[in-house]
Amino acid sequence: MADHIPPPPPPPGQWQGQLHAPPGQQWQQPAAWQQHGYYQPAPAQLGAGLHVTSIVTGIFGVICGLIPLFFLGAWAFGSSALVVGVIAYRKAKAVGQRQGRAGMILGARSPSCSGRSALPSWRTRSTRSMTTSAASRRPTRRRSSTSATRAVPEQLRTRSCRRGACGNQARVEIDVRPATVFDDVATMVGPKRPDANVCWCLSYRIPSKENRALVGPARGERVRQLMEQGPIGVLAYKGDEVVGWAAVAPRAETTFARNRKIPHVDDLDAWCVWCIRVRPGHRKQGISLPLLEGAVEFARENGAPAIEGYPVDNQGARVDTTMAYVGTRRLFERAGFTKVADTTSVLDGFPRVLMRRDLR
Repeated sequence: MADHIPPPPPPPGQWQGQLHAPPGQQWQQPAAWQQHGYYQPAPAQLGAGLHVTSIVTGIFGVICGLIPLFFLGAWAFGSSALVVGVIAYRKAKAVGQRQGRAGMILGARSPSCSGRSALPSWRTRSTRSMTTSAASRRPTRRRSSTSATRAVPEQLRTRSCRRGACGNQARVEIDVRPATVFDDVATMVGPKRPDANVCWCLSYRIPSKENRALVGPARGERVRQLMEQGPIGVLAYKGDEVVGWAAVAPRAETTFARNRKIPHVDDLDAWCVWCIRVRPGHRKQGISLPLLEGAVEFARENGAPAIEGYPVDNQGARVDTTMAYVGTRRLFERAGFTKVADTTSVLDGFPRVLMRRDLR
């Protein structure tokens, strides 16, 4: 029975976790006290446990706080690197474009690996189908009209282009011919889908009211009708592949005859060339110049006393591809044109100028 009676509680002040007896005394049954609930930790032990718990909790909190900071820092670093990379790429691209324009448009020459100029070097030979006598080279001038039959030489001009640097000396033959094949004209100025509504190079050729009324396939049919009366421009070929187009016609047959922004400098029945287009994949190969010269030859063969163009005076700056069809002043100057007047027309932020070449 005595084994089942719990031992008496420790004296006051000695049961609060005092595991060691006072001098000269010894506890007999501390385990039994703990078993019967008499033993409790002393306040000092509670404080020590709380301090350890606080330290561990603090360390864990610091670690948990560093994790999002690490990801936030990595994100910020990555974003900054991306922004810096994009800015550097755009600056490098802009510098490359300016250097490319300086070489191709302004005619700057730079050494190549082969010791030749990096610019295309042209060798020209005229292949007119008409007689070569001095009298027949300039036929009797006549006033052209839409119903008149125009002379159609088989080939207006052939150029061989030696292009490329560092050993790439591929020879490119460019033939400029009157636009007599409708499918080739459609390739250059027509849509990819037959029902699409595109310019077809009619905006300056026919009256504005008719131009607005024609949509979809009707525009292509109108071009076919115009071609039944004669060539409506010239095409550039690389072998049998059409690669370029230039629209050329008497000014009186175009809307430039009534254009308030393009002045008339005299009463000559001048022709005009208003659209020069090189097919994608063949650009920056020097095709625009022989194409423009072919348009000049076509106008000369049909009795034009002069030919005009209305390019932008961009001073070497880049012109948007969709607006580059009018050509640049530098291109026309290389083809023998000179500036004769300013205009009030502006395209892509650049003023257009009236360039003319006398053919008499």
